[in-house]
Amino acid sequence: MGEQTYGAELEIYGITTSQIRDAITGIDGATYAGHFSYHGSRRLGNRHARMDGTPIVWVSESDSSLREHLPAEVISPILYGREGLAHLRRVMKALVRAGARVNSSCGTHLT
Repeated sequence: MGEQTYGAELEIYGITTSQIRDAITGIDGATYAGHFSYHGSRRLGNRHARMDGTPIVWVSESDSSLREHLPAEVISPILYGREGLAHLRRVMKALVRAGARVNSSCGTHLT
């Protein structure tokens, strides 16, 4: 049986896209491809970036379900196994250090 694969969507508010970029960039070689309208990042074709030496590309999108200042949904590439979980944890911690906030309107979605 192969490694577990999954993706994450982190709903946050309170930080700018440049703060999101700075928080993500460089964690395990991750890059940030930018901020897009709702579902706008799907045009990139980066949604299937791997954690195997090829680029680890994160994006953020607008999320109208969040009613706070500077809302964003931060979207991971496909992540693999325990290494992917550790990577996700590092990104989440970096976002919090950058000032990201959550409240009852925010959610974390794993697929």
